[in-house]
Amino acid sequence: MSDGGIEILQNLIRELQPVWPFLHYIAYLIGACIAIASLKSFCDQNTSKAGSLISLIACAAMLSLPTVLDSLALTLFGKTSLHSLSYTRLDDSPTQLYINVAVYLIQIVGIISIIKAFYMMTLIRRSNDPALSPRIWSHLIGGICCVNPTEFIKMLGATVGGEIQSSISALIS
Repeated sequence: MSDGGIEILQNLIRELQPVWPFLHYIAYLIGACIAIASLKSFCDQNTSKAGSLISLIACAAMLSLPTVLDSLALTLFGKTSLHSLSYTRLDDSPTQLYINVAVYLIQIVGIISIIKAFYMMTLIRRSNDPALSPRIWSHLIGGICCVNPTEFIKMLGATVGGEIQSSISALIS
C-alpha cells in the first residue's frame, strides 16, 4: 500500500475515536426518551403494565450502557468490556493497520447493534411478532461479540484449535 493510503487509514483511525462517546450519548438520549414514554404509558390505565416494565428495563440498560457492556462481556468472555475504541497493533505494518481499522469499525457496529437490541425491547409490547425476541437476543449477543472482537476471535480459535488457533494468535496476540 502506498504512503498516502496508509496515511488515510491512520487519519480514519484517529477520526473514529470520538464516535464511541457520541454513540454512548445517543444511547443515553434514547434511554431518556424511552423512560418518558414508558412512564407515561405506565400511568395510563388502558395499557399493559408488563410492556411498560419491559420498556423501563430497556431504558435502564441504555442509561447505564457501560455497566451493561461490562456485565455482558463478563458473561461471555470472563473479562470486562472495552469502554473506548481500542486495539493494540503489534507493529506498524500495513496488515496490522488494516486489522486496526477493521476492529474499530466492527466495534462501532457492535455498539449500534446493542443499542438497537435495547430499543427493540420496547417494541415487544406493541408488536405481536414472534420473531422479535430471537432478534433481540441475536443483536445483544452479536453486538457484545463485535464490541470485543479480539476476545471473540480468541474464543473461536480456542474452540477450533490446531492450526487455526495458532494463525489467530499470530494475528491478534
